[in-house]
Amino acid sequence: MNTNNSTVLLTGATNETGIGIGLARRLTDRGSTVIVSGRNRERLFGVAAEHPDFDTLHLDVDSPQSIAEAVASLKSTHPNLNGLITLAGVMVPEDVFDPRSVSIAEEIVHSNLIGTIRSVRAFLPQLLDQPEATIITVASGLGFVPRLDVPSYSASKAGVRMYTDAIRRQLANTNVDVKLLAPPAVRTSLMHQENMVGAVPRDDFADEILAILDNEPDNDELIAEAVKPLRYAEANGKYQEMMDMLAGDVQR
Repeated sequence: MNTNNSTVLLTGATNETGIGIGLARRLTDRGSTVIVSGRNRERLFGVAAEHPDFDTLHLDVDSPQSIAEAVASLKSTHPNLNGLITLAGVMVPEDVFDPRSVSIAEEIVHSNLIGTIRSVRAFLPQLLDQPEATIITVASGLGFVPRLDVPSYSASKAGVRMYTDAIRRQLANTNVDVKLLAPPAVRTSLMHQENMVGAVPRDDFADEILAILDNEPDNDELIAEAVKPLRYAEANGKYQEMMDMLAGDVQR
């Protein structure tokens, strides 16, 4: 991805403390056009007011109708769209002993995994029309090693990882590059991580990811340094150790 001159749609990026706003800010500062989208119209109005150099778009990845409307809108307003970052998703704790755990799991998987699949499929035709394009799906370190309080979130992000690996091969002979982004715990309001010990400042994370895009353009995985122990835990024989570490973080 040319971070200096692209037109990029970010789904689920309306949280003012979230990584989507951080990435959008960095891309815009470099000269790219960003379209920040989300399902909460009030938040979209807030983003437009706070960041007048961002374009905004109503898009609910859980709604096929909303996605279809967004596709039609972008074909008209941003025909040169050549980047998609699928940030939309939810992270909710769950307990297998709780009768509500199944409905919670359905919501998480529907938004995080099915929402990613819907978004990629919906915007793929427009991306294929460009000379070069990039899809960046968003997983998590917990997609490599699960955390006990968010089992379905961890499973959904592992699913995103597998889906991404597969479609990268399917699109190998096209103009569309497919990358996986695995953020660490970032100081955002997601799961009240603003003051979490060890969480990475949002802007530091954004700088790190853009540096990988700039310096390692052929790297299929955008793995933050803090995520690497989880990414390579199984290969290094430390999977159980990392699970225990994550469990300790939750219990503290």
